[in-house]
This record gives sequence, structure tokens and C-alpha cells, in this order.
Amino acid sequence: MGDVLQRGNFAVLAGDKCSPRLGGVVDQTSMLCAEGTTPGTTVCPGDSGGPLMADLPGRPVQVGITSFAGEVEGLTCGQPSPAGFTDVGRVREWALSPGLALAPVPEGVPVIKGEAKADGTLLCEQPDWRGRPTAVTTEWYRQNTDSTGFVFFTPIPGATTDRMTVPADVAGTSVDCLVTAYSGGGKVTVLADAIPIPAQ
Repeated sequence: MGDVLQRGNFAVLAGDKCSPRLGGVVDQTSMLCAEGTTPGTTVCPGDSGGPLMADLPGRPVQVGITSFAGEVEGLTCGQPSPAGFTDVGRVREWALSPGLALAPVPEGVPVIKGEAKADGTLLCEQPDWRGRPTAVTTEWYRQNTDSTGFVFFTPIPGATTDRMTVPADVAGTSVDCLVTAYSGGGKVTVLADAIPIPAQ
């Protein structure tokens, strides 16, 4: 990603001409499409959140917020593709509403405490939150390794509260906990640092 701010000229496309070229993922009720007017002018990784401006008489006006482009169809930066933008005009009323609900924001990550051994009790201590969650859930996971050495985590059956008795069959692997906080503004998921469970 470069250090110099870039800009390019884009032309707005009709949704029915754009959506099929972006895998059908363009929500035409809240988004608009635009495509660079010169070769090589595309939306690239790192552009998300940037403005799409219209040069109106007297002053420029923001009409879109960059969301995605050809990566949804497997294209790379610079390959010809339209891009999807949040339509500012369609979300303006929601964005400026005084009672706008936002998702909780974690101040840190969960921390696993307790007896890290088979049949020991572990606590998944959730972080503090900015914005009060209406509900918080916890899920525990165990480490797995496939035949190629790839490491992945799968849920531990029944381990869905903040405390867990460590199953004997996870000894010799690692465990982790996932905390999800919900509110009227959405949900946020945060993951603890995994801890090892010694082999018996």
C-alpha cells in the first residue's frame, strides 16, 4: 500500500449492469456501482472506507463509501472491474439518527484462567465493553491438526458457558474460548489466546 493518496475518475453504472459482474452481491437498495473510466483505474485493497465524490456545481459532494470490487470475482488490483459503494443518500437518515445503535466494542480480549489440565475447571473471562451488550455468549474450542500439519480449532460439544471442565480427550492439545457480544447495533466476536492442556 502506497503512502501517496490516489484518486481516479469513475462513472456510475446501473445496478442491473453491475451486479452480475460482481457475483450478484450488490444490494441495490443501499449500494451503488461505479467503474474507472481509464484502464487500470480500480478499487484496490486498502481503499475500503474511502469516499466516492461527485463534482457538483459549486462544491464536491460525497455520494459513496468504498466497499468492495473485483476481489469478489477473484480479480486483483488493476484488473478491469466495477466496484461497490455504500450509497450515502440511502443511508444518510440512518447514519444521522440521534439514537443510532452501535455494536459493543471490546476493550481487550478474553482471558482464560484456571486449571489447565484434564478435568480441571477453566474460566473464560470476558473483556470490558464500550457500549453495553444486551447478551454475551461463550464457546470453547479445541485444537486439531490434520495429516498435513495444518492446525485448526473445532467446538467442544456442550461447552457454551464461561466455565468449562476440561474434557480428558483434549489433553495434549490446546483450548480456546470465543466470546460474542450482542446489542441493537450488531454483534462482535473476540477470541482469547489459546492455552495448552498437558498430556496425561
